[in-house]
Amino acid sequence: MATGSNTQEIIRPSPELPKQLPFDFLKKITNDFSTERKIGGGPFGNVYKGVVPDDGRVLAVKKLQENAPMPPDKTFNNEVQNIMALKHENIVELVGFCWETQKKLVQFNGRYIQADITESLLCYEYLPNGSLQQNLFGMQ
Repeated sequence: MATGSNTQEIIRPSPELPKQLPFDFLKKITNDFSTERKIGGGPFGNVYKGVVPDDGRVLAVKKLQENAPMPPDKTFNNEVQNIMALKHENIVELVGFCWETQKKLVQFNGRYIQADITESLLCYEYLPNGSLQQNLFGMQ
């Protein structure tokens, strides 16, 4: 049996649970998910810089896409479980989330119908030095 492993020192469950945040709040702090606030993106969604007006705290807000490669609820659950299971200085911390369903008018087959639209977002601590991809490969 190997001894001296520092796994317990590096990886541990987060003692603080992420907070549930309202969609309207996240919409406000990202300036309605404006392109000026977009700081990254991928197949599962775009990431926006959010600034909390009360205290100036900066968050990275990931808005999961409806047409992602996996269903939104599965993407959301996987990401929350994975990020909450790890606590390390090189892994961003999940500080909040939003899973909110609203009724919206949408066009379907030439008619307007009322549909339930679920918004799913994840909020992370903001790291100002760019993404891992940018730092490793010099890509944006």
